[in-house]
Amino acid sequence: MRTLAKTLHDSAGDVSEALRLVKGMAGESALAEWAGKSATVFKDESSGVPKNLRKLEKPYGCGDALADF
Repeated sequence: MRTLAKTLHDSAGDVSEALRLVKGMAGESALAEWAGKSATVFKDESSGVPKNLRKLEKPYGCGDALADF
């Protein structure tokens, strides 16, 4: 149980970090400096990523509750 709790806790941290990085890369100021087709494709392709990462935060966040158990 402790191993599973730690794995879930660590995964939640990884998801939070990925979400922070993606939001930073997709921010308006970052995209304003990045021009051309690659910026357009990145913006289009990555638009759903923050939403999908947020969906992972809650299930992985249960590691703390499992550790308390």
